[in-house]
Amino acid sequence: MTGINVNPDALRRVADDMRTSTAKLDAAAKNPVSEVNAGKSSPEVQAAIATLLRASAGLLDGTLRTADEVAAGRTDYLKTDDGAAENMPHGRGGN
Repeated sequence: MTGINVNPDALRRVADDMRTSTAKLDAAAKNPVSEVNAGKSSPEVQAAIATLLRASAGLLDGTLRTADEVAAGRTDYLKTDDGAAENMPHGRGGN
């Protein structure tokens, strides 16, 4: 059996980067365009913007949930690794 080694700091950075990468998208979603002046096409443009905002909300939600899962995976990894280390024999003749 081969061992699995993961750098816990790398997992933390991935989760943090995922959370911070959504900041601009989140800000844009919180400040949507309130009025569109595209002449006769205004309703279609507004509909397209609404579709983009809904898609952005889904992207934000999925990214933040994934970041939480990466962070939880890091915690589980550390608990498992620490538990395994505690059960290793220490020195000669025992634990």
